[in-house]
Amino acid sequence: MTVYAGTIAGPYHVDRGQENQDAHWFLSEKGFTVIAVADGAGSLPRSGTGAEIAVSTAVNETLDDLIGGESMDEAVRCGVLCARKSLTVRDDSDETGCTLALAAFHENGGWAAATVGDALSLSHMRTVIMTPSPHLSQLSTSTSRSC
Repeated sequence: MTVYAGTIAGPYHVDRGQENQDAHWFLSEKGFTVIAVADGAGSLPRSGTGAEIAVSTAVNETLDDLIGGESMDEAVRCGVLCARKSLTVRDDSDETGCTLALAAFHENGGWAAATVGDALSLSHMRTVIMTPSPHLSQLSTSTSRSC
């Protein structure tokens, strides 16, 4: 699988001299490709940092789980939860909110994806909405696995 990624600051950020708060990360290994994108909440001073932490954590945790034999759905769910935890344990957690979209694919078929759409939801979410198949399912954020 070939992945192309990039980001540019929009006119709002350029006009105000603000940094771009977007982040993306992806890894491929053993037939799996895991991709994440995040958009920092512009109203928060360290949201770009939050976006970078969220995508890195989500991708790395998801890929580790997949290689370890976890199901696609569970690996993606845990990837989102670990990204959330990576932000909420920080002293500046109230300054690092972001959106997150995470997807995992296998070269022989199969995929799972999750999104956290509100700019502050990654730090404060209660549920994860996933689309591992053509129908939506809502999953609890509780897990026996630690990040």
